[in-house]
Amino acid sequence: MTKPKVLIIDDDVAITQQLFWTLCDEFEVMTANGLASAIRRATIYEPDVAILDLHLPPTLDAPDTGLRILDYVKSHLPASKVFVASSDPSGEMRRECIRRGADGFFDKPLDVERLLATVRRTAVARRLAAAWTAAAGVLTPRIHPGRRPAAAAVGNQGASSVRPASRALMLFDL
Repeated sequence: MTKPKVLIIDDDVAITQQLFWTLCDEFEVMTANGLASAIRRATIYEPDVAILDLHLPPTLDAPDTGLRILDYVKSHLPASKVFVASSDPSGEMRRECIRRGADGFFDKPLDVERLLATVRRTAVARRLAAAWTAAAGVLTPRIHPGRRPAAAAVGNQGASSVRPASRALMLFDL
């Protein structure tokens, strides 16, 4: 089984390296440091989880670039989970990120253990949801060999009058 994919988007090399080395044993990790590289890597890489700094070049003093990346990832990769990591302490910015689809918010300096635990839980939950969806697509109803169809088992009545006991003859192929 492949490792879950994590995209780290931050222009601070120290934070990027710390997160990369913390996550690389359990996850396939890719990094980006600006708008163009973040969009390109998100599109090609399709991460399970993205960790996003809001204050990125060219607007380091404003969250515009980070919010554009957040909007892009959530609109083009809706299954990806995005966690914002920012030093912006305002509750207004947190609400704006959540309104735009962010799945969580971490303050800088980062509590790396808390972030790692969250990424682990999120990646496992996303993989389970994908497996469940895939399994649901594989399940197809069929009649057990040697048995009559449910409607025939109760006579020539329509399917709306099939009793629950006769529905029990339905099995699922995997």
